[in-house]
Amino acid sequence: MSNVMAILAGDGDIPSLAIKTAIKKNYNILVIALTKDSYNNLKLITKNCYHIEPVKSGRIIKAIKNFGAGEVVLVGSVNRGILYRGIKPDITTIRAITKLRGFDDKNIVNAIEDILSKSGITLLSQRELLNEYMAPSGSIAGKKPPSSIMKQVKKFMPIAKSFARMGAGQVMVIKNNTIVAIEGMEGTNETIQRAGALVGEGIIVIKATSEDHDYRLDMPTVGIETLKAVERVGGGYIVIEAGRILILDIDKFKKTAKELKISVYGY
Repeated sequence: MSNVMAILAGDGDIPSLAIKTAIKKNYNILVIALTKDSYNNLKLITKNCYHIEPVKSGRIIKAIKNFGAGEVVLVGSVNRGILYRGIKPDITTIRAITKLRGFDDKNIVNAIEDILSKSGITLLSQRELLNEYMAPSGSIAGKKPPSSIMKQVKKFMPIAKSFARMGAGQVMVIKNNTIVAIEGMEGTNETIQRAGALVGEGIIVIKATSEDHDYRLDMPTVGIETLKAVERVGGGYIVIEAGRILILDIDKFKKTAKELKISVYGY
């Protein structure tokens, strides 16, 4: 991997983490912020930051090529509704959109890769920068869950991974050897809230990915808000797939989990 890299940055906490890590590792980086919010945040970290709308892929390619980068990492989120906001796509984007078979992650990442590869640019996995922040195995916060909990995790973790492979979300909530909720389009915290409303206290939250998860487009993450969502419904356990889920600000995460009396375990 070259030390010259472009980072395409959407919203959320991951872009700033990726940029700071790249700087720490002495990469020469160009940051293209894909939203106004991300630009306003990220320009404070690096001066080499510019805002280009994601539907202007021709301009993005030109900026990357002019910078001399042959590799790109895509981090953060971009609302796909941007295609309907009246921002006119350029011809490069229009050509890519007309070839799309759907707006699921797999089709989108294939389209992005196709646009970049035609200009000799490689789309890298986010793990190239963020691998050190993945969840470790074993107890992360609090005591190891008792055997009664771990037996349920052993049973349902493969099922959670299977649902993720079929296109469901990455969270499964269980209680008393029963699936309570599976994440859909609503997101992790809303899924946890829904599960709590259904069965009350004592839920177990499992966060897992499919074996073929594509880290070029999506970085599965847990953070403080996940802990707060579990605490609000009286949950006591979060089990994270070790080595495959990123923990944001792990020191603060551990401290908050302890304060909220939530056990977090890497399985």
